[in-house]
Amino acid sequence: MLERKEISLASAASHLIVIRCCERRRKIVLTGRYTIEEISPGEYHVLSVESETLIQQTKFSKIEVLETNSYGRGLFLDGRVQNVQGDEYVFNEAMVHPAMFFLKKKCKTALLIGGGPGGQCRELLKYGFIKKVYHAEIDPEMVEISRKYFSHVSRGCWDDPRCELVIRDAFAFLKETSEVFDLIICDVSEPSEGSPANSFFTEEGVRLIQQKLNPQSGMYVTWAGPANPRCMELTSRVVRTVGQVFPVCLPYYIYTHTFGTSWISMIATSRPLNPLSESPQTIDEYLAKQKVRDLQYYDGVTHYNMFHIPKNARKVLYPQMNTDEHR
Repeated sequence: MLERKEISLASAASHLIVIRCCERRRKIVLTGRYTIEEISPGEYHVLSVESETLIQQTKFSKIEVLETNSYGRGLFLDGRVQNVQGDEYVFNEAMVHPAMFFLKKKCKTALLIGGGPGGQCRELLKYGFIKKVYHAEIDPEMVEISRKYFSHVSRGCWDDPRCELVIRDAFAFLKETSEVFDLIICDVSEPSEGSPANSFFTEEGVRLIQQKLNPQSGMYVTWAGPANPRCMELTSRVVRTVGQVFPVCLPYYIYTHTFGTSWISMIATSRPLNPLSESPQTIDEYLAKQKVRDLQYYDGVTHYNMFHIPKNARKVLYPQMNTDEHR
């Protein structure tokens, strides 16, 4: 039974929290340094912090590198968790490998927008047939910090001759480039007032992305937001916006423990696509044939689970549809 709760909230990711509770007549006192992030109204996700390695304000965001007790080193932007060592592979693998399985050797050129410490760039470069990966990052200080503190994530991907690191506003880069991409992955920070990330959550931004994709087979991957039905306003808006531009949109389900809630990403394309047309065994055999190794999350069975979104989330995403049929 909760006896007393004292929480200090501020804008930074790491806060001092003191919780006093009574359990079976035994008083438990938790004191220390914790991250605290609001998941939905009245609901918070908390990680215990061992130490603060870096706190740095850049032109674009407040960057914190924190050593968490449970998951290791973490990257936080403006108080929001972005990447934590213990389970960064979940989100990074999930953002790359489903689309790469669908595209196969049709994917020669890819653009990664955002993506911070380089985990998704790392995963893309596991495919030997990829000829070029452009990694667009707006904040040069993010790259410097990632090189220094998150080499365990990038694993040398930026030094691969197939990778070109583009330090500039990705929206401006897309407007000016004559390159046509087989795959565009968008992993920018959450949209907020004045953020350059906002452009990628508008119909104009999604249409620009569509124009830069290979018209025959190009695919767009973006996160949409939480899969918690209590806080899916952003998720629903992103799914609707992308759906207004692309004729085929396939949301899928990810659970990254350090996000504190399940998450939805989506693949969009202009051609018909059945995400479950191949068996789990076929997916596993394909990954083995391409020598895609060291996967900790994605395989054939996981692929099948990802494209079965729970009914309560489907009801929010598709309120006008029979959710028993839309799976």
